[in-house]
Amino acid sequence: MSLFEEKFFVDRERKLRGFEKLLQPATRQSVMLIEAAEKMGKTWLIIKMQRICQTIAAGAPAARIDFRNPLDMLKLTDHLGLIRLLRDRLEQPEYFAQLNMVINRVTANQSAASPGSRHLAALAEQIQKVFTLAELERFARFSDVEFENLEGTTLFSKCFSLVGYYFRRQTLPDLILRLSQERSAVNWQPFADRILTTPVMTEAESITAVTDQNLRLVGVSEAEQQHAERQINEAFFQCLAALLADKRQVVLLFDAYEAAPEEAESFITGHLLPYLLDESLRELVIIITGRQTPDLSSLGLNQLIVKTNLEPFTIDDVRDFMTVRSIQENPPDFTFKGVHLLSGGVPGDLALMADRLTAVASQHDPFFDD
Repeated sequence: MSLFEEKFFVDRERKLRGFEKLLQPATRQSVMLIEAAEKMGKTWLIIKMQRICQTIAAGAPAARIDFRNPLDMLKLTDHLGLIRLLRDRLEQPEYFAQLNMVINRVTANQSAASPGSRHLAALAEQIQKVFTLAELERFARFSDVEFENLEGTTLFSKCFSLVGYYFRRQTLPDLILRLSQERSAVNWQPFADRILTTPVMTEAESITAVTDQNLRLVGVSEAEQQHAERQINEAFFQCLAALLADKRQVVLLFDAYEAAPEEAESFITGHLLPYLLDESLRELVIIITGRQTPDLSSLGLNQLIVKTNLEPFTIDDVRDFMTVRSIQENPPDFTFKGVHLLSGGVPGDLALMADRLTAVASQHDPFFDD
């Protein structure tokens, strides 16, 4: 199909009304799955939805990713690439400073000035293995650490935040001593030794490190990568919640889902969609289009999901489409009814026919008439 042109967009009023309904605070649903065959106009529809977001008073931040767009796919090489692309497409950099700081921290092992985040992760991983969440809370309280102030909600994130708390205060030996007393079967000293050989990031450095340095997460173990991705996810969703609190609505649009790489599928179905149950993300709207859309039956989100498809154009739609392209009937040789029959009402085929008719009409070049 041709590149999107607003003036050539016809039909799909019901889908657009449904989208606008999703944007209303009173609407319980927040996810729309649009499944349709090739050339049915999914991309045009999702671009139109993005344009609607831009026309809303004050603008609703919207990020659109096309999994069949080579430029998008160049950036989607891994989990971090997807997060960065969503952040950039939302075009609200002031809300994502915390995410940038986390990204810089977990990728800092590529820099000579690394604060040793990999070693912090290794110590946190070991704590996670020998403490439950309740035991860690008790441990923190007896160590005069406010457990509620430790970042994150999972056991691992709490462990990492606890380690970071001691590391930033340069009191890591105190933590190691307490851990040795609580879990004497574990040799904690090697973890501390590896961390203490790396420089400490000062508070000023932490504050100024809000621009993503665009380093990659490479050369790490599977456990370290999983930990890094958990931190990045939590930071992303916290930033998204802050953006929602101010803007009231944020829209994420994913096109050509059938071509989504594994990392994107995993993030969307394993992290993004389940987070919709969090009250802070209640106003987040997600649109997914594709020849195939994800099966979300196991996520317990049925009450939030609207499923639909795209119907072929009617003869009236064909007439509207051709008319806005300045193409007129010339019966009996050329009729809109004939075009409808030949195209089957498929928007993509109809657009190709219109492009061809327009090209034929404009082939004459008066330059050669003299």
